[in-house]
Amino acid sequence: MAAKKDAKPQIAMDLPKDVPNFLLKGRVFVLNVTGNPLEFSTLNPVSTIVGTELDNLDGLNQALHGGTGKIDPRNKALGIAEGSLMNWSSQVTVLVRNLTNYLDKVALIHLFGARVKVNGKFIKPPFAVTNPSPGVVEMVKTKVPDSVNEYQVSYDLGVTWDGEDLAATKLNKVSVPGFVKGSTPFLRTRANLGFVKGKWLIESIIITQ
Repeated sequence: MAAKKDAKPQIAMDLPKDVPNFLLKGRVFVLNVTGNPLEFSTLNPVSTIVGTELDNLDGLNQALHGGTGKIDPRNKALGIAEGSLMNWSSQVTVLVRNLTNYLDKVALIHLFGARVKVNGKFIKPPFAVTNPSPGVVEMVKTKVPDSVNEYQVSYDLGVTWDGEDLAATKLNKVSVPGFVKGSTPFLRTRANLGFVKGKWLIESIIITQ
């Protein structure tokens, strides 16, 4: 990835407007911060607090749509969670500025779970998931030379991960069937070089077909 001398990678949080997708994206950030304590140990509030804020938002949103809750408490919870995530974004921006290497800056933003914009243009993310056909999730990751890719899926918001049905492979594009419409799996991948394990990249998706 070549970069001009004046290139300054910027964070693009891209927080969804609809609550279900906002919750998924927020939980991706929480999982990344939790799973990479060395890189994100200084972030405030801590990930457990933000996770609790998202759980509270989830409960209030379900109550609202179930007819037992009101919109104002839900919207207040949404504002609190959004504020915490944007606060994190500002702090990660400082961490990025303190790095000298362009590639390190881009890698840290991606590790956080955000998109990267350079000189007004988005950089292709290192990991993307789509639902191209009924019950199928397609995962595409950036190729790392000589690496073996590991893929895992979580059905419980990233609490546990299963990779038994996803054999390690050198393929950078993998399709996995069997997902139920309306489910919200979390997926992750890493590139391993011999005994050296890479960093997990995490994404989530609502299965719409």
